[in-house]
Amino acid sequence: MHVRSDPLTSEQIADSVNTNPVIVRQISRLLNKAGLDHDSPDSPESKLIGGAVQEGKEKARKASPIHYVHRDTPPILIIHGDQDDIAPYEQSVEMFHALKKEGCDAVKYKINGAGHSGFTQGHILDVVESFFRKHLHPRKA
Repeated sequence: MHVRSDPLTSEQIADSVNTNPVIVRQISRLLNKAGLDHDSPDSPESKLIGGAVQEGKEKARKASPIHYVHRDTPPILIIHGDQDDIAPYEQSVEMFHALKKEGCDAVKYKINGAGHSGFTQGHILDVVESFFRKHLHPRKA
């Protein structure tokens, strides 16, 4: 078996993570190097569902917003840093594709080099303002 040593792009991971066990292992190694163990009973995911994720897979599935996407989902703006060490960027990619597959109005904005927070730069606020103006403007009767 060949394990890649070169870094993968977010798009490559998103396209293959569900079908390629080598990619899954690479992601797992990266998360463990970062000190994150999403399967741990003390992980944020496990705390959310009240027990270890691997022992409560049905609860974890029910807690995932991707399982509630439907054609009447309201417009969604996803802003995510591609260096997020808490919530993998690939989860946003997966959610975006699920929304688009259902015909939902969704916008995904990737912030290169950003982590989990601190999205207050002018260009990012412009994206948010544009989204709000499009979807929250007063409607004329």
